[in-house]
Amino acid sequence: MIEINLIVSFVSGVSIGISPCILLISSVFGSSLVLSEKKEKFFFISFGLLSGIVLAYIIMTTAFLFFFQFFEVITYFKYVFAGIIIFIGAWQIIDSKKEQSIIFGTPTKIKNVLKEFFERNSVLYSFLVGIFFILIKIPCMGTVYLSLIYNFYSNSLLIFYIIAYLVGMLTPTIIILLLIRLNVESSKVDDFRLKYRPYLRMFNGGLLIFLALYLLIF
Repeated sequence: MIEINLIVSFVSGVSIGISPCILLISSVFGSSLVLSEKKEKFFFISFGLLSGIVLAYIIMTTAFLFFFQFFEVITYFKYVFAGIIIFIGAWQIIDSKKEQSIIFGTPTKIKNVLKEFFERNSVLYSFLVGIFFILIKIPCMGTVYLSLIYNFYSNSLLIFYIIAYLVGMLTPTIIILLLIRLNVESSKVDDFRLKYRPYLRMFNGGLLIFLALYLLIF
């Protein structure tokens, strides 16, 4: 069971790592970061972004575990939470072919702000973008993670499941950054995101439904 849970956590992380939301920030980040010619600066700015993403997940984890102690006394909260996850998963599948999703899409203004921040080529700005982007995109990326936390919150190995998720989630982004550093055009990342966005959304929606059923059964 431990191995299965680790695999579920890792695969869930990878699914978010290749989701349209993360691919969006990678393409915007890459198109701005190519302005940085020094490898050291590229590394530190990339590290700032990844650190901000990790911190955002730590904030989510802390907040959720804190509030969960109040939900724990509610007998049927598990079913309510599973119902919300299934609803969001189904919405992702239904909404998958729409160019601009009401909940999961990223407004143009936010995209422009992200690009403006990245163009400053600053570690601090990249760090802040990593935090704010994850937090404002919780409906897109946080739901899968929170459902995993809910499933494993009482498990003594929770920290390992969190690490497995984060490793899986960050791996595609790290690969993309390395490819950009090797002169692969960031526009190709965006082309991939747009081409396969419906399928990625459907996959994420299916994953959410699976995690909800996993919560109810186990």
